[in-house]
Amino acid sequence: VPAAIDAVVATINPNNPVLAELLATGLTPEMGAAIWLNNEVTTWGQVAGTTDTTPINVYTRSDASGAAEAIRQDTLGIGFNNIAFSYDLATGLQVEGLVVLPLDLNGDGQISADENFYGTREEINRAVAERRYPYPPARLLFLVTKGPPSPAVADFMRWMLTEGQAFVNEAGFVGLSEQSIAEGLVLLEE
Repeated sequence: VPAAIDAVVATINPNNPVLAELLATGLTPEMGAAIWLNNEVTTWGQVAGTTDTTPINVYTRSDASGAAEAIRQDTLGIGFNNIAFSYDLATGLQVEGLVVLPLDLNGDGQISADENFYGTREEINRAVAERRYPYPPARLLFLVTKGPPSPAVADFMRWMLTEGQAFVNEAGFVGLSEQSIAEGLVLLEE
C-alpha cells in the first residue's frame, strides 16, 4: 500500500566555480549518470559546457552519513540528497550552504519555466506530486504485508491513506495523489 513519496535532488555548493552556468543549463539525466554511474564526467567544465578543468568531487553516501554536510564543506562537491535534507522543513527554503541543481528534463540545454521548480520545498513537492519531476529519482514508498493485513494493520493503513496524509509533508516527504490514495484504499478492500 503506498504511504508517501520520497525524492532525491542533486546538490552542489553555493561557491561552485560554474554555479551560474549550472543554474542556467541544469543537469541532464544523462550527465548525472555520467557523473555518478559511469565516471565519464570528471570536471565542472564538462558539466557546464565550459573549458573549466576544475575536478568534480562526487559524493554518494546517504543523508544519514552526512552527504549534505560534505557538500556544504566542499566547493567542488556534488551529491544527491533527499528533499528533507536539501530544504529547511521550517522555512521551506534550500538549506544554507547547499544549492539544488535543477534537471534539464527536455534536454534543450537550459532550465525553462516548466523545469524551474526548485526554489522552495513547496515547489519541488508539487512537481514531484504532479510527476513533473522524474521517477526515479522520486519514488513511491510502500507499506508491505505478507498476505492480507490483519484488521488492526488495515485500519492503520486506511488512516495513513486518509488523515495520516496530513503528517507526510512535515515529516519531509511528499503526499500521495488522490489516485494513489484511491488505489491504496481499493487494495485494502480486496
